[in-house]
Amino acid sequence: MARSKEGSKLRPLVDRCDFSRFPSSATRLLHPLFTILASVTSQELARQVAYLKVENQVLRARLPKRIVATDQERRRLIREGRRLGTRLRELMTIVSYDTFRCWMRETGG
Repeated sequence: MARSKEGSKLRPLVDRCDFSRFPSSATRLLHPLFTILASVTSQELARQVAYLKVENQVLRARLPKRIVATDQERRRLIREGRRLGTRLRELMTIVSYDTFRCWMRETGG
């Protein structure tokens, strides 16, 4: 089974688990199991994100070209977008990444 890019991102989470409390035989059994679970979960999340991206594109096509965000909407977008960092660049559809960064600077974020 080919590993997705998202699956490889979860690998460090599995590697950070503290298996020192388990006997080495249990560790040898559990570590691959957790790795598989993380990979499957990641793949499912990637499929959901892909669907939501397409859904956003469909809905965005029905809206006017320019959308003016209210201050409250900007704050919500900044709060959630800040957590994504530069990965947000490939998700944004309402405003450009540069505009988003400008909003962050204006709010002191």
